[in-house]
Amino acid sequence: MPQQLIYTSAPQGIVAGRSGHCTVARSAKMREPLMLQLEKFCYYQHLSLTGGQERPIYSCRIVDIRGTRFHVLSRIQDAGLDFTGRTNFIAHHLVFTPEEIRQFPTPPVILREWPGWVKSWTKDPQMLEKEDWADLTAFAGRSSVPAQTWQRVTGDAVNGYGLLEARAGASFRVDDQADETVLELIAESLELLEVRDTRRDFHTTAWNYTFTTSMQEQDNPADFRWRCIHSDNPAANRFATPDCRALSAVQATKLTGEETNFARTGRQPPKFVKLAADNYDIQEGAGVKLEVATDGIPTPTIRWFEIERNQPKELVGKSGTIQILNPEGRSKRYQVQAFNSAGSVDSNVVEISIRAPVKLATRNQTTASRVTATPVLDNEDYQEKKERQLRRLEAEKEQKDFQNRQLRNKILVSILTIGLIAGALVYVFVLRGRKPPEITWQPTIQTSEDGLIRIIVANFGKKPFAYQWYKNNQMFLSTSNSFLSLEKNTLSNSASFFVIITNSIGSVTSTVAQWPGIPAPIITLPPTTNPPAETKTNHSARLPLEDSDFNSSTNGNTGTNQSKLNLKGKTAPKKP
Repeated sequence: MPQQLIYTSAPQGIVAGRSGHCTVARSAKMREPLMLQLEKFCYYQHLSLTGGQERPIYSCRIVDIRGTRFHVLSRIQDAGLDFTGRTNFIAHHLVFTPEEIRQFPTPPVILREWPGWVKSWTKDPQMLEKEDWADLTAFAGRSSVPAQTWQRVTGDAVNGYGLLEARAGASFRVDDQADETVLELIAESLELLEVRDTRRDFHTTAWNYTFTTSMQEQDNPADFRWRCIHSDNPAANRFATPDCRALSAVQATKLTGEETNFARTGRQPPKFVKLAADNYDIQEGAGVKLEVATDGIPTPTIRWFEIERNQPKELVGKSGTIQILNPEGRSKRYQVQAFNSAGSVDSNVVEISIRAPVKLATRNQTTASRVTATPVLDNEDYQEKKERQLRRLEAEKEQKDFQNRQLRNKILVSILTIGLIAGALVYVFVLRGRKPPEITWQPTIQTSEDGLIRIIVANFGKKPFAYQWYKNNQMFLSTSNSFLSLEKNTLSNSASFFVIITNSIGSVTSTVAQWPGIPAPIITLPPTTNPPAETKTNHSARLPLEDSDFNSSTNGNTGTNQSKLNLKGKTAPKKP
């Protein structure tokens, strides 16, 4: 079940000896690494101090901790003054695992509708046990289609698909929209995934679309696929991408008829389903074509059944609206069921009569001469026998033609399968390694007892790599290896660092590490020589690291590098 954490300013935190801004409540089963990660998301800009407007901030993130993935929903808002008379805020986080998200509503629905969000805290610190999540699952069936909010804001409900078409990392200005409206627009777009991406369950896919309703200066843009921006935030211009536009100006460009109807009318259960055959009286061994006609939005899925002794038996592996079957026996009865997320309906029953083959007594003869051979008559008219024989031969010919077509189709499928496998092998052995650099560990500052200050970055991709370090937004040093070092006397009182990593495919820019910052664990490395000149960045990314994390290594299979920047000096003093 979900876990939660509440963070605000209090005289005493849940961890002994902590006060001020700290965790005051969390789920009893929550482990410490997850708690520490959530505390990194606990910050709030009081925009009223700079003439802006205070507003709650809603966000959806995905975090990975030691190989375990978590989906984090956060609500952060102003909380007046704390017990010391200073400005305060409260952050409330809900955490879900991938295995349990299917049973809950989509993230924007929870952020907007769940009544359990804590907006102030006056209690003592506490571990939360026997949590009741019934009110979370109560509105799991809530529907966000038809897309009425997109209809009201943009004039057409189909524009909800435009948000799905936006590239990852796009930014949107939302000054003209209330926070609840922004959440409703996102909820409607995510529900449109049911017909836009039919290969996946939209309830699960929706949790992979991360977003925030208002970017803050401390936010890492890479955390969010959709980034909403308010112009009264001093960081708005920094986070605005070149294609930044108003959320109300988003429009869809690629639509099918089903997608249009789904956005404008919502789900419609199938009202009828009709099953028909191309021939209700066939010769034994011949095939019969069955076809289904139905309606409904989204397009219904078809289940096929064979009726045996008045009991339906599902034909496993059969789907779609057309089936070609080879029934056996003297008669067969078939029925289908059409269903979608709004309802289901059963079809009429179709009965196929099967005639036994005609057996004629003839002398030994070739197939070509069977038509002209004189049959041995048994109280039947000769002409009638001849016509029945001709019909049987025609049926046999049609059956053979059908079997030949099936064989050709199987051969074509085999050829296509071999081609796909060959293409996959080419990709695996030739193309997989051709990747641009990707940072797996953002620059992190470490201070050691011997006076060195270390900055570490890790990346992978196609080798070789070039590292261009920056200090205070100015070029500092370019290197082809993973080690750089400086002594503290080469630094000013404060500095920021970041690095651009390049290979033959592309480049990537890291986040910013700030000096001085909160010192990480002390690590001792072998002495280095020729300390390089100084470099540049923007804001800090701090992660707790272990000793093994600072060993420089290169993975020959994946092309993963770890780069380290060492700065010699004493540990920076903690901020009050």
